[in-house]
Amino acid sequence: MTIDELIARKRALGYTNEQIAQLSGVPFGTVQKIFGRQTSSPRADTLRKLESVLSGRLYSFSTQQYVGEYLGESPMIYGSSALDQKYTNYNEEDGEWSNEGVIARAYMPHKRQGEYTVDDVKLIPSDIRFELIDGYIIDVGTPSLEHQTLLEEVNSQIDHYIRENHGECLSFITPLPVITDDNYKTEVHPDLIIKCPKEYNDGHYVFNETIPDFIIEVLSPSTKRFDTSIKLKKYMRDGVKEYWVIDLIRRDVTVHSMNEPLKLYTFDDAIPVNIYDGKLQIDMIAAEKRIEKARKLFNYK
Repeated sequence: MTIDELIARKRALGYTNEQIAQLSGVPFGTVQKIFGRQTSSPRADTLRKLESVLSGRLYSFSTQQYVGEYLGESPMIYGSSALDQKYTNYNEEDGEWSNEGVIARAYMPHKRQGEYTVDDVKLIPSDIRFELIDGYIIDVGTPSLEHQTLLEEVNSQIDHYIRENHGECLSFITPLPVITDDNYKTEVHPDLIIKCPKEYNDGHYVFNETIPDFIIEVLSPSTKRFDTSIKLKKYMRDGVKEYWVIDLIRRDVTVHSMNEPLKLYTFDDAIPVNIYDGKLQIDMIAAEKRIEKARKLFNYK
């Protein structure tokens, strides 16, 4: 698509520059310049990313080609792993997907990105990992071996502490839906949560019963920008007492706690869990050792 065609398509869909930047991964400033005609020769990969959002065709950045045919204004999942699956035509006349075994009726009813609700995403097949953020369906991809192994170790330490102390709370590993908005346009699936059987946390009333007391997100390329910004704001606003963001590459953990200053730990630290007044401390070195063991088991280099 040419820049003129992209601009026309943007108007037809009613997308803002901010929405396009969020969905495409193209920096907001670059999106502004392109749609403001301040850039005459954008990079080819930038144009492909914009076209994948606006054209209705899905572009796979791993295979460097478009997947499937033009889908008109039919909804699409933006991300990495779902783009690499087999997509087929949406029939505008009968409102059906032509390949029953792949996507089928999963994206019905027929809506634009930004309009989806919690009820709509119930139609997405259970084997596709997604999150719904402000009405946008986001593909979060398949977690890595390292990602899941770390979560298993951390969850094991938390569960052991709760059992040893006869606690009433429970810890869970994704996917468990957490609905953060009262307009039912956001449903996220945190990597790990702790949920306690109470509605009041230090005098703060938690309106939504699905809101956990404690959340962990492990960063990945497809979710990083959401985990560190949009989801952070939603979690803190809706009463999550403690939110950890774990970066496997940098070997650090950023801890956000209600009414407390932000804290940054490395994997070499014994990291206190504030909802247990620091009596529970997570050993990230043990998690790294477990990851190394898992990599050897699966012959990962």
